[in-house]
Amino acid sequence: MNTSCSFCGTPSGQVEKILFGPEVNICSDCIRSCLNLLEGQHVPGWSITSTPQRCDACGRRPSEGYRHFVNRSLPLPHRICEHCISIFTDTLLKEIPSLEEELQDIIERAFLKHEVREDLELEAELRTTMLTAMETEEAPTEQPKPVLSDLKKPLGLLFDLGDTLLTYNGFDPKAGTAAILEIAENTKGYSVQDIDQRIERINKDLIPRREAAQVEFHPHTVQRHIYEPLGFKFDRSEEEVELLFWQASMSWSLEPDVKETLEALTRLEVPLGIVSNAAFCSKTLLWELANHGLEAHFQFLMSSADYWVRKPHPLILDTAALKLGFEAHDLWYIGNSPQYDMAAAHNAGMAAIWYNRQQAPCDGPEPHVEIQGWKEFLDLVQKFY
Repeated sequence: MNTSCSFCGTPSGQVEKILFGPEVNICSDCIRSCLNLLEGQHVPGWSITSTPQRCDACGRRPSEGYRHFVNRSLPLPHRICEHCISIFTDTLLKEIPSLEEELQDIIERAFLKHEVREDLELEAELRTTMLTAMETEEAPTEQPKPVLSDLKKPLGLLFDLGDTLLTYNGFDPKAGTAAILEIAENTKGYSVQDIDQRIERINKDLIPRREAAQVEFHPHTVQRHIYEPLGFKFDRSEEEVELLFWQASMSWSLEPDVKETLEALTRLEVPLGIVSNAAFCSKTLLWELANHGLEAHFQFLMSSADYWVRKPHPLILDTAALKLGFEAHDLWYIGNSPQYDMAAAHNAGMAAIWYNRQQAPCDGPEPHVEIQGWKEFLDLVQKFY
C-alpha cells in the first residue's frame, strides 16, 4: 500500500503525520497548505481551482459549491475539496492535539461550517478509514471520469504535433549523423559510429533526468556536447546544422483527414496553436509543418526545446494559452498521449481531448472525450459553433 502523501509525494517518516483516506493520503504539511489557501494566503505551487474534475477523496465537483485545491508542482496532481480538508483537519487534531493552538484560529477563519459539515455518512466513512490500521493492501478504486458534459465551447484549440497532426513514420539517426559529417570539418576522422556512441552515452544520462524533472534540454546545447569535444567545426549556424540532421533522419506524413479538419476550423475562425514535446527547436518543427502545408492554420508552434519545460508540466500549456489570448480553462488541448498530453491538459486546467486513432488502451489520466479520427473531432467542435 502506498504510504506517501498523495499531494506532495513525501514518504511516511519524512513528515510530521500522514493520514490515510479511502482514496488518497494527505500529510500534515499539505493540510496546512490548504488551510492557508482558504484563508487567502499565497502558497507556492498550490492553487484553488474551478476546473470540473472531481475531488479525488470524495468525488465532489466544484459545481456542487466546494472549493478544490491542487498542488500543480506535481506532474499528475491530485485534487481535494474543502469538505475533505475539514474532515482530515479534525482527524489530524485528534491524533496530534498539540497542533490545535497553531491551527484553530486558521480553521475558524477559513471554514464556513454549514458548507462543510452536511454529509455525515461520508464523514463517517472517511474518519473510520483514516483511523484504521494499514494491515493489507486494498484493490484500487476506479476514479470518477471526466465526462463530455463538462465541456464548454472552446475559445481556442491547442494541439500536440507528433502522431496527432503528423504521423511519425520513423527516425534514422545514422542518416542524420552521416549528413552532418558531410558538412563538418572532421580533422580527426571520426565515423558515424563514433558520433552515435557519444550521442547514446549522453542520452542515457540526460533522458531519465529530463523525464524526472519535466524539463527539455536545448538541442544546440546538446550539439555542443556532441561535436565540440570531437573537434568538429561548421561553416553553418547551429540552426542550420539542426535542420539538416532533422531533414536527413526524420520521416513524417499527414494524419488522415487532418488537413480538411484544419481548413474547416480556420473557416470557423477558431484560434489554433501547437505545443509539442520535442528535442528540436520550434523553427525546425515549423519547417516540417510547412512541408505538409499546415503552417498557415496556426498562430504559433511551441516546442518544449525552446521553453525549458515539457508536458505534462502545466507551465508550457499555461504559456500557450496566454499566447493565444485566453485563460487555460477556456481552451481544449488535443493529443495522442494520455501520459503527456492528457496529463498536461488536466494539470493546466484545460479540457483534455484524446486523439486515439490507434485505439490504444489508456495509460494515463482519463480524457474528457476520446476521438478516433479528425472528422469525429470536427463534428464535436461544430456542436459548439
